[in-house]
Parts: sequence; C-alpha cells; structure tokens
Amino acid sequence: MPRSPGLRRELQRVRREERREERNGKRGRDREREKEREEEKKNDFDEVHAQNSLQTPCLPSLPFLFPSPYFSWVAPDVCSRFGIDPTAEAAWERRSREGGACSSYSSSSSSSSSSSSAAAREKLKLSTKGWSEARALAATKLKLNPNSFFYRHVEPGQQQANGEWTREEFDLFLKTAKKHGVGDRWGLFSSWIPQRVGYQASAFYRDVVIPSGAVVDARFMMTRNGRALFVGGG
Repeated sequence: MPRSPGLRRELQRVRREERREERNGKRGRDREREKEREEEKKNDFDEVHAQNSLQTPCLPSLPFLFPSPYFSWVAPDVCSRFGIDPTAEAAWERRSREGGACSSYSSSSSSSSSSSSAAAREKLKLSTKGWSEARALAATKLKLNPNSFFYRHVEPGQQQANGEWTREEFDLFLKTAKKHGVGDRWGLFSSWIPQRVGYQASAFYRDVVIPSGAVVDARFMMTRNGRALFVGGG
C-alpha cells in the first residue's frame, strides 16, 4: 500500500530526530570519555606528585617567598677538593691575568672568546697527560666554567644519583635556596647537593618544590593540574 505524502514526511522527521539524538548522544559520550581521561591524567599527576613529595613531614610549616636568584659560588668544600677559585671574583681575576675569563658569570662575546682560548690551552695540557678529549674537556670546564660543568656532571669521583629525591636532599635543597638564592645558575647551585646535577635541581624545583608549597615563586603560575608553569618576571 503506497504511503501518503504526509506519512512519508512524518517518517522523515522521526528519522531526522533519531539521527540528531544519536549525534547528541555520541557527543555526550565523547565529552564523558574526555572528562574521564582528564581525571585519569590528574590522578596520575597527583600520584607522582605524592611520591615526589616523599610523603614526609619535611616541609616547613610556612613557605618562604622566592628570595632572589642564585648569587653564590661553588660550594667551598668542592672548591677545596678540586682547586677551584674560592670566589667568582678570584676566578675572574686569575683568568684575566692568564688571558682568559671565567665564564660562569660572564656574558660578553669578548669574555667568551678569551675563555675559549684559555679552555683550549688547558685542554691541550691535559691531553698531553694521555687524557681522552672528552675527559680533558670536562675537566677543563670544572675550573673555567663550573656552572656549565656541574649542570651536567657531578664532581669527579662521585656517582650521579637518579630517581626520587630523599628527605635529606629536599631539606638540603631548601637550606641552600634560603641561604644562597635559587632559580638560575643551577650548575653552581647543585654543587651544594652531593650526587645531583644542575638539570636535576632545576626539574626538582619546578616539579616538586614549587607545587609542594615549600617555596612561593611569583615567576611561576600553577595550572589547574597542579603543575608549575614559568611565566617570567618577578
């Protein structure tokens, strides 16, 4: 029996409604799945953050405000062990007398060039002792540019620690930050923390110390997921 035009239109309308409801339902399910994924990510972050925070009462009762950028030098005991000049000024003066410059606090192109010349001479002396080029280069940076050296290397004879930081390391990090400043020159900063290097200290500050609330640093903004995002200024 042929369908009347009115019935066909009604069937078409019903099918359009069904397709619309199906699309809306799919969008709703997609939104629910996306929400579940975001919640899983947040839970994963919270779990990692809880582990990194050591779940210990090592945090101070009150956070301290970001004091200043790092303003100190290599840890004195490290200077003593490896013949590094005791202060940045002493390193600068000695390298200037020798025709080079200590580049840990230098930014000018001329200083960089003269420091490179001094590094080349130092590396040549070490290579005559039978040292490999990589070993001679690393040892040269130890004295000529300790900030660069300690950013990627622990002091000679030590083994780099990896994985979660201990409570003692956390406390030592905060003590160093309060006394010497924090936030840049991570190689020099890490010389105060045995078996840790500069890039580890930088990541620990951003991923654990600031989110934990132990330090209030206006240069970082906290995201909804609890991550510290560098925004500059301050």
